[in-house]
Amino acid sequence: MLPIRKMIGDGVALNIIPTDKFKTNCITVRFLCPMAEETAALNALLPSVLKRGCLRLPTMTDIVKELQMLYRSELQSTVGRFGDTQYFGFTSYPLRASYTEGTNVTEQILSLMSELMNKPLLENGVLKAEYVEGEKRTLADRVRAAINDKGSYAIRRCVEEMGKGDASSIPDTGTIEQIEAVTPEALTKHLSSVINTARIEIWCAGVFDQDALENDCRRLFVREGRTPCAEAEVTPIAPADTVNNVTEDQPVKQGKLSLGFTTSIRPTPEVSASFNLFLGVLSSSPTAKLFMNVREKLSLCYYCYALPDRQKGTLVVSSGIEVKNKDVAERAIINEIEDIKRGKVTGEELESARKALISGWRSVCDDEMAIINWYFSQIRWNGFISPEELAEKCADITVSDIASVASTLKLHTVYFLNGTLIGESEDEDYE
Repeated sequence: MLPIRKMIGDGVALNIIPTDKFKTNCITVRFLCPMAEETAALNALLPSVLKRGCLRLPTMTDIVKELQMLYRSELQSTVGRFGDTQYFGFTSYPLRASYTEGTNVTEQILSLMSELMNKPLLENGVLKAEYVEGEKRTLADRVRAAINDKGSYAIRRCVEEMGKGDASSIPDTGTIEQIEAVTPEALTKHLSSVINTARIEIWCAGVFDQDALENDCRRLFVREGRTPCAEAEVTPIAPADTVNNVTEDQPVKQGKLSLGFTTSIRPTPEVSASFNLFLGVLSSSPTAKLFMNVREKLSLCYYCYALPDRQKGTLVVSSGIEVKNKDVAERAIINEIEDIKRGKVTGEELESARKALISGWRSVCDDEMAIINWYFSQIRWNGFISPEELAEKCADITVSDIASVASTLKLHTVYFLNGTLIGESEDEDYE
């Protein structure tokens, strides 16, 4: 089930993943731009504003009616980041032609996506102010909600502290101030820039007439005179000379401790299996050390897990703790990583992590978007590796291999959100 990848135009890649497991196809078109402070909020707003209406279908009601006629299809806007690249676009799951009496719903959905980008609804020469202002409010509310999720907030702050001056410190959505500063004029100008300069990744998983699909994508997304931007070079976060300790007081009851590590491991097929098995032993298996030892045996946290950014070479261990346990919890987490470095991993821990990892990889093929995201994350690799192939590699990984991965970790930042409501009543998710 490896993708068939082809450059169909300057800066335009078509990726087809043949699979007949699903009654629907999955198609997603992503526009990739370098992550930058001045454009983050603009990119985050664009897909939701464009999805409100276009020249032919000026309202959301019109678009929904069109989608209903296409066998009740849906259209989602997407925004994300990949290393030092920000992307946005549209995703849909149209029925396969064999279930639509031969109607090519996929082509019509791709055509609608192109139409939203290239024939937007304008008012006095700019994107409709009502739509821009409405989506600004929605996005700003999402940012405020994210700030109120203190666990996610602490992780984000740790990443920001690790990446000061780096693209990784820029929020995917931009800041509330940047969102509120966006005008219809600025967003319209940025849309024109994106159409001319963004790299385009078209991903299609399902059953297709591949030649027809390629012709459709060329017609809809390849333009003469485009000058696509260069692929953003990923700059890994460098190790710190001294550990950066940051404490922030907030009126919550539970403390949030995030330990940010750097690693020299880079995302390649050669090391991916070892790195993932290390994560399984540390954090993501039923017998993971952080869960069994720090949470269960020592009762030092309500939750504790690791989040890697393989592109940037970082790993953040996030935990929710009693404020008084900050120092001892920090030491306990570091001790678990040190134990893995020394090869102190039991056979049960290793095999439990291996089984969980292989099971998780195999389940990737049960979801179309999961399949696409699996391979999308590999576009900088020299070729693709399937979940099945990675599972085979995992079978040969030893304790020594994961100890080598762990040995590359260096503590960079300790971020502590200090809860100041000790002993007071507060509704909070202790997970």
